[in-house]
This record gives sequence, C-alpha cells and structure tokens, in this order.
Amino acid sequence: MEQDTNREYLKKLLEFLRDRILANPGNHWFARDLYKLLAPASDARISDIHEQCIETILAQQASEFYKDFVIAGLRPQLIADFIKMEHWRRRNNIYEFSLAMYQQVECIINHISRNNALCEVYHSMMECLCYVDAYSPALDNRYSKSDYTVAQLLFMHDAPAKSKDILPSLWAYDKFRAINYFVCHQTMLTNYQFNQFVEENRIFGELYALRNRVHRGNDLTEREIERTKNIESNPSRGFLTLTAFLAWFIDSVNKGYPVSKALIDFSKNDFSSVKKPVLGPKVIGKIDLPESSSKQNK
Repeated sequence: MEQDTNREYLKKLLEFLRDRILANPGNHWFARDLYKLLAPASDARISDIHEQCIETILAQQASEFYKDFVIAGLRPQLIADFIKMEHWRRRNNIYEFSLAMYQQVECIINHISRNNALCEVYHSMMECLCYVDAYSPALDNRYSKSDYTVAQLLFMHDAPAKSKDILPSLWAYDKFRAINYFVCHQTMLTNYQFNQFVEENRIFGELYALRNRVHRGNDLTEREIERTKNIESNPSRGFLTLTAFLAWFIDSVNKGYPVSKALIDFSKNDFSSVKKPVLGPKVIGKIDLPESSSKQNK
C-alpha cells in the first residue's frame, strides 16, 4: 500500500515538473542541471545496452562466417577467436587483430597438418612436377615445359633438407605454404598462378610478423620488421587486406579438405625420374656475375 502511495506522489511530481517547471523558459537552467543529475545513470545503461547489442551481432557474424566450415570440431574455437578479432578491429588495434586472426589460421593448419592422408600425399609428391597444364588442368596432366618440383616450389634453396621433414614438424611459414599448395590449390597450381601463390604466402608472412609484434617472447627479425611495413603504413587498408585473406583461406580449405581420393591415388605414382633444375648461379669455371658486380669485385 505504501509503495502505491509513493508511486502516486512521484507521478504527481513528474506532472508538476513537466507542467509548471520545465515548461517555463526561465527554468531552462533547472532542466539542464536535472539532466546532468540523471544522465550518468542513463548513459551507463545505454552504453550497456549498446555493448550487449554489439556482442550479439559479433556472435552472429562469427557463427555465420564459420557455419559451413568443413572441420566442425574446430568451429567453437574459431568462432571465439573471430569475435575477439572483431573486438580489436573496433578498437583499431591492427596488432591484436592480427594475433586473433593468426590464431584462427594456426588452429586450422596445425589440425590439417596432422592428417595422415595429407601427410602421405605431401611426402610422396616432393619430386612431382609442381605445375599442371593451364589449358587442361588435371592431376595427371602436369606442365611438362617446367621441371620445377613441388619441393623446389615450396622450399626453394632449402628443398634438399626441408623436403625430408614431416609436415607437422615444419616451421609455421613452410607449413602454410605446403597446405596452401596441397589443400587450397589441391596440387593443381598452374604456372600462370605462381604470382598469386606467392602473394597468398606473402600476406600470411605479414600476418605472422604482425602477430609476433604482440606475442610473448618473440622479438622480430629484420625480415619480419620489413614485412610489417606495408600494413603499418595504412592500417585501415590492412584490416581489409587481412580480412579478405581469411575469407579466401576458409573458402579454399572448404574446397580442398579433406584431400580427395583422386589425389591420394595420384600421389602413389613414382616421381623419382623427374629432372630437377639446378638452383643457384650457373658455374662455368667461375661464378657468373652481372657485369657491374664483376667490376666491383675485381
């Protein structure tokens, strides 16, 4: 009963303020001071509601982004890291954003690299020609005008040593290159796609270097510092570049994983007869150098 009485008094007070006080132009000072008194609690509540809405939207976006991801068991962790990534985008922090994105890519490549079928394909195809014919791309229609092997495409001068390592033991950058080739491109890279392949790997290198800016215990190498310059010079564009990279990677993994039976069967061929190109400078009694370099070293 007492509460009802208080409610009636308060309603009459509101009516009095509205009709007799706030309606009077001379009492605008009172209205301003009253608003200052009430606003903090009101603004805090509005802020809370706004943050709750943002949380809901981010959760919906993350779930939508990963709803059809082929490795269902990874989705909860990927969704959580995606939400964290988007929080850092809102705070305009490219480094923490990159760390959260890298954690998603790392989670996927580490899981895929432990797949037995892929590991066997990877090991078996090191000496296979790396390109397929662009005009009729197929697993068994390799591009015969190039004798560049898979190992040389992935590891270049380090091919003799690194190609003997098992896939899960590779350094992060090498592991990504391998999965990019075997899963994202399904081992059917054409020579015309070489620059595209290099660019995909370059962006991963940037992501890895940015991640190392905030990762505990990691000092950046000179090469990593150089890699971060492109995105650090324009973070607004960097957010878009990295987001596009993540979308491409997820779509490509969905298309290429798990590896097909056709690829598994093809990998069982004997590729040992492939002629391997000579890496490094051509040697004919001495190292051939550009004319300018030769003069400087005389």
